[in-house]
Amino acid sequence: MDSFERYSRQIILSNIGIEGQEKLQKSRVLVIGAGGLAATALAYLASAGVGTIGIVDGDRVELSNLQRQIIHFESDLGKLKTKSASDYIKQLNSQVYIKEYPVFLTNENAELIISQYDVIINGTDNFPTRYLVNDYCVLLGKPLVDASIVKYEGQASVYLPDKGCYRCLYPIAPSDKLIPNCSEVGVLGPIAGIFGSVQAMETIKILLGMENLTISDRLIIFDLLNGNIRTIKWKKNKACPICGDNPSITKINSDYNIYCKTEVAQQNIEDWSIDLAHLKSIKPAPRVLDLRNLEDAKKLFLSNSSIVSYDDVLSAYDSWDRDLPIVFVCDIGLRSSSLTELLRMNGFKNVFNLRGGIIKYSSELYQ
Repeated sequence: MDSFERYSRQIILSNIGIEGQEKLQKSRVLVIGAGGLAATALAYLASAGVGTIGIVDGDRVELSNLQRQIIHFESDLGKLKTKSASDYIKQLNSQVYIKEYPVFLTNENAELIISQYDVIINGTDNFPTRYLVNDYCVLLGKPLVDASIVKYEGQASVYLPDKGCYRCLYPIAPSDKLIPNCSEVGVLGPIAGIFGSVQAMETIKILLGMENLTISDRLIIFDLLNGNIRTIKWKKNKACPICGDNPSITKINSDYNIYCKTEVAQQNIEDWSIDLAHLKSIKPAPRVLDLRNLEDAKKLFLSNSSIVSYDDVLSAYDSWDRDLPIVFVCDIGLRSSSLTELLRMNGFKNVFNLRGGIIKYSSELYQ
């Protein structure tokens, strides 16, 4: 089959050409997950002629997957997702070599699998795997193309070696049980298609040596229901626990527990958390930043607080006075504890988290 004819529409692009196409055909990309995000990313990477594609997923195809996971069909129900994805790619482009890993990624197999590839794409929807993948990519020096979707919204960024990582934005893995996933709150299929396409595009840029054109210094957030696109600038966090100047995570061993905060981190969060009575007694009154949306805040309002988004804090905190007393609040205390940890790691001495979130104190606030 004539490769030039197959790839002619991208070969004529000035940034690709025959040399670029040859780069793609010699490249190796690992896609972790074979669900909504991965389905679109896999289709476009195979179409573009990426030479070797690894697929990691221990799940089987279910009927509910077909709403957004476009590489699986009714005839694939019950089949391993890696096999279904491989069959799809073979029909699409027989020139691509597919390596199937019909397992879930764990700290026992992650290093061996990830180390074999040039670029890693995270297509999973749970935090344990997300942090596990991030940490191995940092330690192995692999570029990571990350995205997540829920309801009508998605976000994406790229983490290049020595340029920062997922933990620069979110230092500690929350309990997986505290974060709703698509099976609990839903997701619309086109969201997966758009952000899977973003992941494929960013991966191709890296493979072609165009890292400077990636979104490696930005977090792209797209709310398709309202048509709002936000871009949050971020930079490498010098206090990051794995890629910072003095990392506390230097290896991942067999007893590494990705599901929970480390014992030290748990103690720190407890030390930096206060209850509502303590908050009201602080003099002078601290700056109280409510991370919830305006609609939720109206239902249960904390007096003298200001509404601010998590993303706005990420983009602005570096310019704040590090001695300023601040208390973060959110609904259940998860986002607030994460930002408290982040700012504390970056020299803020008087930042606190409202323990348990504002919902915990609903009866007190209504009195």
